Formats: sequence, C-alpha cells, structure tokens
Amino acid sequence: MIYKEMDDYNSCVQMIERACQFFREHGTPDTAALTLEKGAKMIENKYPEMALELYKKAMDVVMIEDRPTQASEHASKASRILIKLKRYDEAVDMVKKESEFHQASGNNRAVGRLVVAEILIHLVREDYVAADKAFKEGYNFCESVMNATL
Repeated sequence: MIYKEMDDYNSCVQMIERACQFFREHGTPDTAALTLEKGAKMIENKYPEMALELYKKAMDVVMIEDRPTQASEHASKASRILIKLKRYDEAVDMVKKESEFHQASGNNRAVGRLVVAEILIHLVREDYVAADKAFKEGYNFCESVMNATL
C-alpha cells in the first residue's frame, strides 16, 4: 500500500509477487492467489498490463491446486483487460483458456457464453472465417444452453 501511495507501482508489484512466493512456500496457495488478485485490482486502472500479469500468475497458482473454477475467474479478468487493451488475439486465447476451465468444472452454461464472446471478439477483428469456425466448434454448448432455458 505504501508503494501504491508513493506511485511506485513497479515496487508494489514486486512486493505482491514476493508475498505470493512466501505464501506458496509456506503451503497456502489460496492466500497467494488472493494476494495476486487483490494486487491486480489495486493497480488495474493505472497499469492494466501489470494487472494482467498478476491475474495470469494467480490463474497459474490456483491451477497447481487443480481449481478450475477459480482459474476461470482470473482468466475472465485477464481477458477483459486484454480486450480493453485491444489485444484481441491474446483475448481470444484467454477466452479459450477460460472455456477449458469451465469445461473442466462442468459449467457448460458459461462455456456457451464464452463461445459467444469469442465470436464477438473475432467479429471486432473482422475475421469472419474465425468467427464462423468458433461458432461451428462451440455450437453444441450454445444449443444446450438454449434448450435448458426453454
């Protein structure tokens, strides 16, 4: 917090990562991931690139413990930052990762929403072929969501 108040965000991120490492070494990966998440939220508005890296690290930390639901939350936040930064290729990759995490946890409704998100990102990029391919690959997830809501 002191580094944040001093506008020394590089040192702030270093301390967050150091705290994460200590928590992991002492067997509390949940606290390590939470530290990374809180740090990312703290700097997200001013330095989205740094926050993005923290969310990615948090995603990796929770996947070591095989927690795809928590990893999907971090992937979601990372993909939103990537979209804000207009890094659409990376955003598509992150959405696909998030989709994999939801599939691993059995959350098919979320996978259906992510198929739509991936299609929209492709359309923003004006890559209609990729959008069509994403639709064809993910249609089954969208269809099951539509049938479940009817």
